[in-house]
Amino acid sequence: MADEINTQDLAVLVRRKLSHQGTNLRDAAREAGVSPATLSRVQRGHAPDADALVALARWLQIPIDRVLNNPPRVGASVQGSTLEKVEMHLRADPRLSAETAGRIAEVFRAVYEQFAERAPVDGERG
Repeated sequence: MADEINTQDLAVLVRRKLSHQGTNLRDAAREAGVSPATLSRVQRGHAPDADALVALARWLQIPIDRVLNNPPRVGASVQGSTLEKVEMHLRADPRLSAETAGRIAEVFRAVYEQFAERAPVDGERG
C-alpha cells in the first residue's frame, strides 16, 4: 500500500495543517488519532499504514484519493484491491462512525462477492 500513497503531498498537507493550527506535535497527533511518532514520520515523507491514513484524511478533511498516486477513476476497470479501497473510503468519511463504516463495508463486500463476475477458468466460456 505504501507505493500507492503520494507521501510528498501527504507530508505537505500535514505540515501545512500543523503550521496553521500552531499546536505541538503531540496535541495534533492526539487530535488526528495517530501516535506522535506516526505524525512525525508522515511529515518527513514516510507512508502511514491504512488505519493511520484514514485517520489523517479525516483530520485533514480531505478525501483519501487526494493523496493516492493512482486514485480510482469513474468507469475504470475493477482491480483486485477494489474492496479494500471502498472500505478505506468508507472509513475516511467523517459522516460515518467507525462502526457504521465497518458494517457498510461488510454489506458491500458480501454484495460485491455475490455479483462480481469471476474470471473464466481455461476451457470455460465467459
